[in-house]
Amino acid sequence: MRDDGIREVAEGDYLIMRYGQRLYEEQGHIPHRHQYISQKMRELGRLLVVLKSSEYNISSLEDAMKPSSWDSFIQSVKKVSEFSYETHTYGIPSLALKIGYSMKKCAEDLHFIALKNEDEDKKRISQTFVEMYNCDWKTSISAKALASLSSLKYNKTQLLPLVEDVVKMNDFLQKKAEVMINSWSDDCCAEFTKICLAQIILFNRKRSGEAERMSVQSFHDARSGGQVDAVVKSALTEFEKHLCQTHLRVEIMGKKGRKVPVLLTKEMQRNIDTLLKKRKFKSQFLFARVGSQISTYRGSDCIREFALQCGAKNPATITSTKLRKQLATLTQVLNLKENSQDILATFQGHDIRVHREFYRLPHDALEVAKVSKLLHCVNNGTISKFKGLDFDDIQFDKEETLEEEEEESEDEEIEFEEEDEELEQHAENQASSRQPRRTMKRKNQNVKRVIPDRHNWTVEEKTAVERQLAKNIRLGKTPGRLECMNAMKAEKCLAKFSWQKIKFAVKNMITARQRK
Repeated sequence: MRDDGIREVAEGDYLIMRYGQRLYEEQGHIPHRHQYISQKMRELGRLLVVLKSSEYNISSLEDAMKPSSWDSFIQSVKKVSEFSYETHTYGIPSLALKIGYSMKKCAEDLHFIALKNEDEDKKRISQTFVEMYNCDWKTSISAKALASLSSLKYNKTQLLPLVEDVVKMNDFLQKKAEVMINSWSDDCCAEFTKICLAQIILFNRKRSGEAERMSVQSFHDARSGGQVDAVVKSALTEFEKHLCQTHLRVEIMGKKGRKVPVLLTKEMQRNIDTLLKKRKFKSQFLFARVGSQISTYRGSDCIREFALQCGAKNPATITSTKLRKQLATLTQVLNLKENSQDILATFQGHDIRVHREFYRLPHDALEVAKVSKLLHCVNNGTISKFKGLDFDDIQFDKEETLEEEEEESEDEEIEFEEEDEELEQHAENQASSRQPRRTMKRKNQNVKRVIPDRHNWTVEEKTAVERQLAKNIRLGKTPGRLECMNAMKAEKCLAKFSWQKIKFAVKNMITARQRK
C-alpha cells in the first residue's frame, strides 16, 4: 500500500487489519487480487480519517458502530463520497456503496470476535449496528447513491470505436511487429511483449485484465491439444475447417473462475514463439514485465499507448471494454439466432443476460430501420398481414408495389397451371379477354414488352419455384430480377426460362393463394 496518511490510519485500526487479513485468506493466492485487497482497506481508511477529525472525534471503526455514533457515521460517509446537499447527489456514489458493504462485513467480523471471546458488549454493538444498517442505510445512503450512479450513466454519451480506427490500429501493430522481428535487440523485448498483448486483446475483444494474465503453460497445452472431432468437422464448411486449422484456441481464467477461450492466428502464434525464444528470463506469464516473475504489463495501458501512436481519429474510444461493446453491438446487424448469441456471449466470458443488457447497445440505424416498419404496420392497419413474422420478414418495397400495379393494369399476366378447375377456367377467360400487345412506356420507350408464350408447368418446375421463392410466396411479394436470377442458377430445371417468366409464375401463385 502507498505509504501515506491513509495507510497509517488503516494500520492503527484492528478491524481494518482483520478485514484485509480475511480478504487475503480468501483471495490472496491470486496475485492480481492483492491490489483489490489494498483498495478495500484504503476505502475504510479514508472513512476513518474523516471520523477522527475534530468534527466527529471518533477514534476507531468499532466506536463508529455504536448506536450513539450512527448519525456521525452517516455524515462521514456522505463527506467522503462528496455528497451535495443542494442537488442531493453524490460526487463518488460507488464509494458510498462500497463503504457500506465493507462496514457490514466488519460488523459481522466483530460479532464473530465477540462470540469467540464471549464479549457481550462487542456482541451488542455489532448486532445493533447490523440492525440499524438494515433499517436506515437504504434511506440515508444507498437510495440516493444508486440514483446518482444511474444518472451519471444515463447522461454519459456512449461512444464506440470506429471500425476504421480498429483496422488502422491492427495494421499498425502488424507492421511494427514485423519491423521488430527483423531488427531484434534486447531493448525490443518490452515493446514487443506489449504488441503481442495488444494484438490479442484487439482481435479477441477480451478483457485486458484476463488477457494479460495468460500463462505460458496454457499456451503450450493448447498447442498439444487434440484435433477437432470428426463428426463436428463434417458439419463445418470448407472455410470453417480452414479456420480450425489456422487458429489456436487457448483457455484462460475469466471472471468468477470461468474458462474463457482466446483465439490466436498464425501470426500471433509466430510472435509469441519469437517472444518466448528471445527473452532472457523465465516467467509463468506470457506477457510478464522484463525481469519480473509475477508482474505483467497492463493490457489497458498497451491499448491506450498504441491507439495514440497509430493515428486513430478517436483514440480515447479504443479500450478493451468499448471494443467488447462494439462487437456485441455490430453483431445485431447479423440478427443472430439464440444459440449463436449464446456462443458469442460464452466467448466473451459472460452470460446471455449480461450480453443483452450491458454490452449490446442500441444502434440508431437499426432502431429507425426495423422499429419504423412495425409502427407503419400498426398505423396503416396492416399488422395482421404479417402475423407470425420477424422484423426482417416485414417488407415494404414501394417501387415493387407500383410496378405490380402497373403490370396488373396492363393485363399482361401469364397464368400458372392450377389443379383446381375453377381457377383454370378463370385463367382462360382472362387470357381470351387480353387486349392487343402494345409498347410500354418505361425508361427506354423504344423497347416493347414481349409476353412469353404460355407454358405448362411440370410438377418438378412448380416445386423448384416454390422451394427457391417460398419467402416471397408466403409474404405475398413478387420477386425482383435478382431473386429470379438466383432461383434460375440454383435450379437446373428453371435455367431455360427468362427471369420475367419466373416472376409472373410466382405472382400468379400468390394470386391463387389469396383467392383460396
